[in-house]
Amino acid sequence: MRGWTIAALMLALAAASSPLAAQQSAEQVLQNAKDSYGPSRPAPKCDKDSQDPDVITVCAELEEQEQFRVRTDEEAENDYARETMNKGRTPAPNVDGDGIFKGPATFRLSAPEAALIIDLEEIPDAPEGSDAARIGNGDKGS
Repeated sequence: MRGWTIAALMLALAAASSPLAAQQSAEQVLQNAKDSYGPSRPAPKCDKDSQDPDVITVCAELEEQEQFRVRTDEEAENDYARETMNKGRTPAPNVDGDGIFKGPATFRLSAPEAALIIDLEEIPDAPEGSDAARIGNGDKGS
């Protein structure tokens, strides 16, 4: 709002000093604004010559509104439906309780490989004088 006030004041000062220059300057400012920010559309196709000169004819084509939208109507409707789908409804309670696995189900189609079973009684004693025998008897060596 303040920007418009300053611009209006500047235009008023310019108009007071030189009416013709101010008029041209103001028209140029407005034209620049229209060129920069106004919608770009082709001139309407209108047959003004065949109309009665005493009648004011207004020609305009319907403009495609899609250029002003961020998303399509269908996308907006789908977003709204998704966001308000359970509005006002209390969600179902979680009956699983704490500590229960909530990830995807896991299962195995084949049995795991059998574990190796080693019978320690079947291992033969270490030969006399070997390092294994000395360590087994508690001799740490020299």
